[in-house]
Amino acid sequence: METYFTQITDYLLTQSWQIAVLVVIVAAATFALRNQSAHVRYLLWLVVLAKCLVPPLLTVPLAVLPAEQLSEPTPVSAPQAPVMALEEADVPAADIPAPPRSSGMLAPAAPEKAARLTLRQWLGLAWVAGLAAFLLFACIKALRTNHWLLRQRKPLSTEVRTAIEGLFSGLGLKTFPKVWLVKGIGQPFVWGLLRGDIYLPADFVGIDDAEHRRGVLGHELSHVLRLDAAVNLVQIIAQAVFWLHPFVWWANKRIRAEREKCCDEMAIAGLGAQVRDYSSAIVNTLIVEHESTRAVPSLAVAGPVKNIEERIKTMMKPGKRFYKHPSLPAAAIVVLTGLLAVPTTIVLTAAGANQPPTESTDADRIFGNPTNLGMTVNSSAREFGPSISADDLSLYFTSRRPGGSGGTDLWMTTRKTKADPWGTPMNLGPTVNSSTIDGGPSISADGLSLYFSSDRPGGHGAKDLWVTTRKTTSDPWGEPVNLGPKVNSSACEHAPSISADGLSLYFSEQRGPFRPGGLGNNDIWVTTRKTKDGPWGTPVNLGPTVNGTTKEGVPSISADGLTLYLISSRPGGSGKDDLWVTTRQTTSDPWGAPANLGTTINSPRWDLSPDISSDGSTLYFASDRRGAVGGSGDFDIWQVSLKAPGEKE
Repeated sequence: METYFTQITDYLLTQSWQIAVLVVIVAAATFALRNQSAHVRYLLWLVVLAKCLVPPLLTVPLAVLPAEQLSEPTPVSAPQAPVMALEEADVPAADIPAPPRSSGMLAPAAPEKAARLTLRQWLGLAWVAGLAAFLLFACIKALRTNHWLLRQRKPLSTEVRTAIEGLFSGLGLKTFPKVWLVKGIGQPFVWGLLRGDIYLPADFVGIDDAEHRRGVLGHELSHVLRLDAAVNLVQIIAQAVFWLHPFVWWANKRIRAEREKCCDEMAIAGLGAQVRDYSSAIVNTLIVEHESTRAVPSLAVAGPVKNIEERIKTMMKPGKRFYKHPSLPAAAIVVLTGLLAVPTTIVLTAAGANQPPTESTDADRIFGNPTNLGMTVNSSAREFGPSISADDLSLYFTSRRPGGSGGTDLWMTTRKTKADPWGTPMNLGPTVNSSTIDGGPSISADGLSLYFSSDRPGGHGAKDLWVTTRKTTSDPWGEPVNLGPKVNSSACEHAPSISADGLSLYFSEQRGPFRPGGLGNNDIWVTTRKTKDGPWGTPVNLGPTVNGTTKEGVPSISADGLTLYLISSRPGGSGKDDLWVTTRQTTSDPWGAPANLGTTINSPRWDLSPDISSDGSTLYFASDRRGAVGGSGDFDIWQVSLKAPGEKE
């Protein structure tokens, strides 16, 4: 649940600034068109309304930010509240079965720490509460008004209704809307969900001035014909979603103002009424409104007092032309603008990050169909966090399958050749594995160092990075060594990925408290050293191009150091966490904006733990997608082939 609150906040923050920019653009456009028909301005403001409710379907990176220098981390403060959202290798913790109990006397369980929410999650929770309160208030208000109208309204007499319909006989209406008389209201208005009905003051039929009645009724009839009641409902929904956004409140206010002007134009152009007579009818109706015992709904002929002067000044302007509807070219331009702007979201990236590579990289390759590694590797438990050796003959991974040391353990499966099937997995034993959580392995290119994360005693935080080594590939693994306080912190470091030259170690955060200098969520970091025997340097955040306001993690660096696979929950994915890839042209260049691997790889379920083979031909990953053939069909390890464009099978 906490993860959902974070995603809600990230979505709202992204949409909010884009809506603000769009409102400013539309406001400038409508100001420039202030002397034109209100219909065009109204349509432009409806683009903002659509933007509020349509999720971003197309992400466009905009390279405007300064290029990130890895030697200088971004000094962004991070919330310090832990997020109990994920287990090892970003597998959802809520789904992980508890470790089996030992026989005999049960040891007293350690007290669980209550999960605390981060600032983003509190914002998401506050938004949900505000949305619920706004909708509840709106529903109660609408139900009370509707109940009052049902009790007070009276149908028109046949004679009066016939007379009113006769006023508009020249409009060619197939069905005339329902019209009611209500005591206690001062001006006519439209009320309903879609078309709505017209409600008139009880003494309205007694007005002697036929032009007055015709003008006022023409205005309300315009609301009905335009389906303004339905648009008003959509406005309420948008206001509920962005109840904290002042630009949305202001945009809704402008929509209502331009809507009344549109109805003024329709009433004058459609009925051929004189502007002076129509304006007088509105003013007279406003005077009578003070006798009302009920609040005036938004679809009322006079509306708020402060808008009357502007409407009358607009109508009385010399040479003013009135239209029943917007011109076809103008409407087409606005609709096309909406189709381009509404489903599109702009992502600010580092300058130059979107330049295409000059040579073919892993990001250019074409994926085959993912295949499950089968029931020998995958079990009825869950397997994740794969790491393939440089020769493709050994696969290390994380599992809680029977035969382990207590928590999640590190396991290994081997094969004689690439064409052979994988053998029965072997536990790395008590020297490497502990009774706590051990996982996220990363085997070095020479096969002599195995990096992993663990929350065993002797660490510096919730979970630390450790390394176990051996002299030759036939020797047993040695006692794991903590990477020390410069790499590890009070945060939760996990999912390491060692570069082919052994000089760069990428890793991610798993839950709060987060490392200082991050972007406030699960970020990817890198630590470097000058030689394989040298000490690791201070980790550096990969910056806002790779790390967003969402969750990024579980990196896998390619052998050439130019491609980095990762998982992310950012918008533009296929389901929950997806697999993404970022590239760079040289190892000294900044990373580009991550690209989603697409629906061939990603499923509507969780897709996690990417690891690319040394030759870049195979990507291993974990997924709980349906149709798994390994074990219970829970989290299994999968593989997918990659080939360069034009490469033969």
